[in-house]
Amino acid sequence: MKLFIFIAIIATVSATPVDEKEGGSNIGEPLYQTTDYLYVNDDFNSIQQSGLCLAETNSARARNGKGPLAWDGRLESAARNHNNVMVAQNCFSHQCPGEPNLGTRVSQVGYTWTSLGENIASGYPDCNAVVNGWMNSAGHRENILRDYLQVGCHRANQYWTCVYGRGR
Repeated sequence: MKLFIFIAIIATVSATPVDEKEGGSNIGEPLYQTTDYLYVNDDFNSIQQSGLCLAETNSARARNGKGPLAWDGRLESAARNHNNVMVAQNCFSHQCPGEPNLGTRVSQVGYTWTSLGENIASGYPDCNAVVNGWMNSAGHRENILRDYLQVGCHRANQYWTCVYGRGR
């Protein structure tokens, strides 16, 4: 029997408005919402897919009376960077040793934010399974259904990360 572990971060940065100084400076930059395509990157056998888990996430939101999220490549980059750290350090956590916190990681990729959330998971075979697992966990479900506007997800090896954001 496989044991699936997942954690949601919902406390300090998930949906807490932040000071204007903390967000960054990309106001008015375009969001990236594209069709699905798959390519493989050399970093830790990561599978990058524009729109990874977007359909499943938006379907879950629609079933709960929420509007769709738009794909954002900067949030995908933050998710990819975090997955690469988790793989390199064999660390399943929202913040691995020596890694900046979620807010700093997202600001570093150029996303100007007012609220953020992050779901991570390990061991799920596909988007349907991971989103289903998150929807059956109160903290993860809360992140998926909050009033975020954008999302970026990434998978590397066994690790899944989705970063949710509301930009300025």
